[in-house]
Amino acid sequence: MRQKIIFNIVIASILAAMALVLEKLGIKIPLLGNTTTLRISFYGLPLMIAGIIFGYKTGLLAGLIMAIISQLVLSEYGITPTTPLWMIAPIIFGLLSGLIIKIFKDKISVISILISVVITSILVSLANSLALYVDGIVFDYDTKITFVLIMIRILSSIVVACIYIPILYILSKRLKKFIEE
Repeated sequence: MRQKIIFNIVIASILAAMALVLEKLGIKIPLLGNTTTLRISFYGLPLMIAGIIFGYKTGLLAGLIMAIISQLVLSEYGITPTTPLWMIAPIIFGLLSGLIIKIFKDKISVISILISVVITSILVSLANSLALYVDGIVFDYDTKITFVLIMIRILSSIVVACIYIPILYILSKRLKKFIEE
C-alpha cells in the first residue's frame, strides 16, 4: 500500500513537471495592439493523463503540484490577491479528467476522452475567465477588454481541445496498456 502511494506521488510529480515545461513553452500571441497576450499552451495534457491513467487522486495531486509551483514560484506576476483563482485550472485538468473516466468505469474510449476533454476544457476556460475578470476588477483593467479577452480565450480553448482529444486517446490507451503489463 505504501509503495503505491509513493509511486503515485512520483508519477504526479513527473507529470506536473512536464506540465510546467509545456506551460513555459506555450505560444504567446499579442492581442489588442500588443497591450496583452494570449498564451496557447498544452500543459493540460500531462495533468489529464495523470487523472485518466492513474485516477482522480493522482490527477488532483499533479494539478496541485503544478499550480503551486507555477503560481507561487515561477509566475512573472508574483503572488497577488487572485493567485488562488489562477491555481484552479491546473487542478481541474487533473481532478476532473480522472473523475469523468471513473464514471466510465475506467474505460478509455473515444467517447470517454471526448467528454472528458470537452467538460474539462469548458470548466478550465470558465475558471481562467473568472480569474481574468477578477484580475480586471482588482487591478482596474478596462472591463470591455476583459470580456473580449474572455471570448478569445474560449475560442482558443476550443481549438486546443480539438488537438487534445486524439493525443489523449492515443497516449492514454498506450500508457494504460504499458502500465498494466
